[in-house]
Amino acid sequence: MTVSATDSFRAARDLLLRYRDDYGTARREFAWPQLDEFNWALDWFDVIAAEHPERPALRIVSDDGSDVSLSYGSLSGRSAQVANWLRGLGVRRGDRVLLMLGNVAPLWEVILAAMKLGAVIIPASTLLQPADLADRIVRGQVRHVVTDTSQVAKFGEVPGQWTRIVVGDPAAGGAAQRISFGDGSYSTPVWSPRGDLIAFTKIEGGSFYIGIMRPDGSGERLLTQDFLVEGPTWAPNGRVLMYFREGRGAGPRLFSIDLTGSNQREVKTPGDASDPAWSPLLR
Repeated sequence: MTVSATDSFRAARDLLLRYRDDYGTARREFAWPQLDEFNWALDWFDVIAAEHPERPALRIVSDDGSDVSLSYGSLSGRSAQVANWLRGLGVRRGDRVLLMLGNVAPLWEVILAAMKLGAVIIPASTLLQPADLADRIVRGQVRHVVTDTSQVAKFGEVPGQWTRIVVGDPAAGGAAQRISFGDGSYSTPVWSPRGDLIAFTKIEGGSFYIGIMRPDGSGERLLTQDFLVEGPTWAPNGRVLMYFREGRGAGPRLFSIDLTGSNQREVKTPGDASDPAWSPLLR
């Protein structure tokens, strides 16, 4: 019987935990798992998230008194979204990504996202200055930089052809702006991988719709309508949406549709299915 990479990793971990107070036995019994392929974010973190989605995975307590706690399920889902978005910006397997963020939730979301894509992370302290950054970008053959608004100025004079990705600071931004002004109610907004469109669920007149709009709320276009449709998610190429549909007396099923509202197709599953999510490794 073939043992999965996840099961092999789990068995090795469990053995070390079992003999954590018995060094001799742990050293004698332990063997590194033989893995042909193993992606820690996909084959371990996401598996644990599926098993225990509500279990706390990350807690950040800051000097200013803020206390942020994220569950496994939240980090797994958010990192998948970030991975799809990064892929839309051109991040590929093997690319070097210089990551310059403080100890904030986006740091860990980007780390997991980069792992899922197979990108190589180059961690950088926020204390680094422009000359230090230029050296790392050249010697590390960096193709993408992820930083926050407080560090952007340091990269102003750094040469090279690399993608600039800035994590916004909510405290530094303006007030939230309403962008949906049509009839009905809106929910489940999801950014496209390139950030040029937003998919959403709309409820109006007793019907559910999946639609898209521009970031400023203009160009609203409804793609499909049914008794209950919800949970849009973008393909990494930004040209197809998946969602789930539920009819009267029927369980939820998965569907895909392109941005013209055409080519709607059911994705067959053995049973009921909902809340689709694209793999960030999809080519």
